[in-house]
Amino acid sequence: MVIVCAAALSALCCAAVNPLREYIRLPQDMGLMYKDISPVTADGYKIKTWYIPAQSMQEADSIGGRAVYRPYRPEYGVRPTIIFCNGDDANMSHAPLHFAKIFACVYGFNVVTFDWRGFGRSTKFPMNSNYICHTEMLEDYRAVIEAVLEQPETDKFHVAVIGNSTGGCLSMMAIQRSGRIAAFVGRGIPTDLREAARQMVMYAGRDSASLRMPADFPMDEMPVKIAPQFYVPSLFIVGDRDTHTPMWMSRAIMDKMPEGVEKKLLVIENAGHGASAAPEVVAEDKVVTATVEFLRAVGF
Repeated sequence: MVIVCAAALSALCCAAVNPLREYIRLPQDMGLMYKDISPVTADGYKIKTWYIPAQSMQEADSIGGRAVYRPYRPEYGVRPTIIFCNGDDANMSHAPLHFAKIFACVYGFNVVTFDWRGFGRSTKFPMNSNYICHTEMLEDYRAVIEAVLEQPETDKFHVAVIGNSTGGCLSMMAIQRSGRIAAFVGRGIPTDLREAARQMVMYAGRDSASLRMPADFPMDEMPVKIAPQFYVPSLFIVGDRDTHTPMWMSRAIMDKMPEGVEKKLLVIENAGHGASAAPEVVAEDKVVTATVEFLRAVGF
């Protein structure tokens, strides 16, 4: 099982791309055992990627603020694997490591985090700050998924994806392209990135000029467009106060999915879209528990 999660709690997702290059912490700062599996994309970009195996809880020294370097000796063999895929405004040292600790140490998943090109310690890339995302991010995603599937600790026959906001849109696209994914959990998913941009212009006072898409972006692969052929069991999570990607977007995608496919909607009260208002911040335990229960229910 592989789970891919696009998370950027420190950011307002579904915004113009704004790469953060400075790390605020490393896995060893949290007492986490890990290895570097950074793949190189087809166009030559190194995507910084950490593979954190399922492991016992971090040691007390790390909790007390002193880094603990743990030799890479996986404790449990082949396991479910979570890839936390960044959103559009943070690197992997932010929210992904927080959830890495929970899923690796509490629920026994392997966890993978990575930085898009131009983010963190991945190869620098000329970002256009007026774009919501770059087409090349889909190649980064493909390279990371392939690298994870090559790891001996990964159960290659059960693959799932968790995606937040812009990263959730890219996740659905990656699922459809990959054909290797068996479940999807999406939080604050836009029907279409241009529609999400219109929402932000209307409700967040954003300038439409700063919310553009690259000319070569495959708009025909937006979630609402691929939904009729999306046969992957899916859980959609959204805040009842989300104005960027409101509840109707998740429902519109679900309504277009094929009959017979497992699909559920979890609405988090008093939650918005990103940053401190994100569902996974407002109700972290509820979101994590619902995610694990859903995956178990569909055979993971």
